[in-house]
Amino acid sequence: MRWLYDLGHTVVGIECIQHGILEFFEEQSLEYIQEEGDSFTLFQTPDTRLQIYSGDLFKIPTKVLGKFNAIWDRGSLVAIDKEDRKLYAKLMKEVASESCKYLVSVLHYNQEKFAGPPRNVCKKELFKLFGDTFDIEEVDRLDRANIPMGAEKISLEEFWEVVYYLRYK
Repeated sequence: MRWLYDLGHTVVGIECIQHGILEFFEEQSLEYIQEEGDSFTLFQTPDTRLQIYSGDLFKIPTKVLGKFNAIWDRGSLVAIDKEDRKLYAKLMKEVASESCKYLVSVLHYNQEKFAGPPRNVCKKELFKLFGDTFDIEEVDRLDRANIPMGAEKISLEEFWEVVYYLRYK
């Protein structure tokens, strides 16, 4: 986020835990202004080019968020409960501009050996959620077998982080 901000872009993030937002601003030595909304708290730099909303992703009005030319999902879709994925996909389609460049990082693994979180999102599920609106292309696949996850180590023979590029049809 800081790198994009330093390049002059406007950057928007959403985080449900305020502590993580406060840590980010402190670690990056960035001043911020805190504003309360009806269903969220907004933390932003004085120039308003870096904004992080704290609250329930599904309760922040899309008119507040606006439209985005780029989206990088590196942890949201895999964190969301399976029953909320359709709602998440609907929200992402609403905030993505028609020229949006959308990257989503998901995990592929055997759910019988590990239930998550982070949760498995198979390619078929991704196409089911986004295929009606976006062309979907796999752009990277990283072997994440036996990596530390939290306090424990997950021992899975197949554990892939897969990055997909989504663009409007």
